[in-house]
Amino acid sequence: MFRKVVQTDCMKRRVVKYYSTTPMSSHMIMRFEKYAKVETFPLLKTYKVNVPHQFLIQGIIDGYQFSVSYKNEHWQKHEEKLDIDLGIEAKENLAEKIYFDYNATTPLDPRVLQKIMPFLQNLYANPHSAHSLGQKVNDELQKARSKVAKIIACSPHELIFTSGGTESINMALLGVVRHEKNSQKRNTIITAATEHSATLKTCAFLQSQGFKIKYLPLENGIVSLSALEEYLDEQTLLVTLMHVNNEVGTIQPVEKIGQIVRNSPALLHIDAVQALGKIPIDVQKIHVDLLSISAHKIYGPKGIGALYVNEQVNISPIIWGGSQEYQLRAGTQNVPGIIGMGEACQIALREMEKNSCHFHTMRQHFLQQLAQKQITFKLNHQLPTSLPTTLNISFPEIDGDTLMMMLDEKGVIVSRGAACNSKSQEPSATLLSLGISQSQARNSLRFSFGKYTTSEEINICINSIAEIKKTLNAKVLS
Repeated sequence: MFRKVVQTDCMKRRVVKYYSTTPMSSHMIMRFEKYAKVETFPLLKTYKVNVPHQFLIQGIIDGYQFSVSYKNEHWQKHEEKLDIDLGIEAKENLAEKIYFDYNATTPLDPRVLQKIMPFLQNLYANPHSAHSLGQKVNDELQKARSKVAKIIACSPHELIFTSGGTESINMALLGVVRHEKNSQKRNTIITAATEHSATLKTCAFLQSQGFKIKYLPLENGIVSLSALEEYLDEQTLLVTLMHVNNEVGTIQPVEKIGQIVRNSPALLHIDAVQALGKIPIDVQKIHVDLLSISAHKIYGPKGIGALYVNEQVNISPIIWGGSQEYQLRAGTQNVPGIIGMGEACQIALREMEKNSCHFHTMRQHFLQQLAQKQITFKLNHQLPTSLPTTLNISFPEIDGDTLMMMLDEKGVIVSRGAACNSKSQEPSATLLSLGISQSQARNSLRFSFGKYTTSEEINICINSIAEIKKTLNAKVLS
């Protein structure tokens, strides 16, 4: 069925290719070879694609050479890029799972993986090296920087690559504070109690260092704009707020916030990690000085993010070493991560409108199915001001932890709230800050949708909730 060709690459590694020589049914064949050992993995997923005869993809995963051959009964030409799923053990373990935790992280888009692979194999040079290979990698890195810049409408040189959203937030807050120590010494920071822990804990640290932290009141999850105007004064150094809340999906009026802060001496930082790729972001329209983003929320790799720093804003580095990232973030750049982030941003920008329609459809279907199954529930947020990717729901008759674990046993993955605080036994501080009672918060779960979510998956989830409710009610009656 296959003709095997063994070659040696420039690193003297054995590259094994398999070419289809006879017709196959419509499925994927994967073979992995490490040194002289061949391992055949079971069929991972069925694909129905049209491709030319002897189509081949090859690369390396965890030291294994692999090739993937596709065939359908007509051998028709496939002109679009293929969405190749290259998961091995992880895919086998998750094959039967239904995922509703996209706010915590997203699966890697296969197109992003394909873009990354060469930079894990042959394009491995340090982008700061002066030789030709280093400069070639640096050229690709700068192309990726331009792709990331485009999705937030900024200049490429205003982007600093980091290890993710948490580092970007820390760099924004601590970088501004450290620079301020050498100048006017303003000491007030304005934020909200519903912010991500990266913001809240950094603010708590700064408070221990003598800074004054003011928390804005909330009205249905939206920060009070009148309070913001009242809190701003000559001592305000920074305002730091989320664009979209990670637990309830509330969208803050960032353009109005930007207009208010613009009329003061304070700087504005926006945590746009949950907003990126889901709603349009234009740093000029927001009048924002600093903005944090991350790749793994938009089907990109983990461990890579970026901080937008307006070219007229000065911050100090929070780590020291080499002169990378305009001397603001020392250390050899995560080239595969940056390349992946660039590709993920390009895809997200191109498919934003389509995905937004899909999210609205999925949210509406989820709520309709709950009503159809007569499941009692209460929303913890206002739908008109929330991103359609997120539903935070309280089930009055079921403990949240119990429901989450029982759904997990049925293969349905959901969460209590922010992944960073998932091991805490306390009710969500965000929900409590919204005025939700402790009992309602304890009975709440977050369902977050992604571009791969289907109505069939939602049906299974709702049916599972109905079954669990029936089981628990039966135990109470007995």
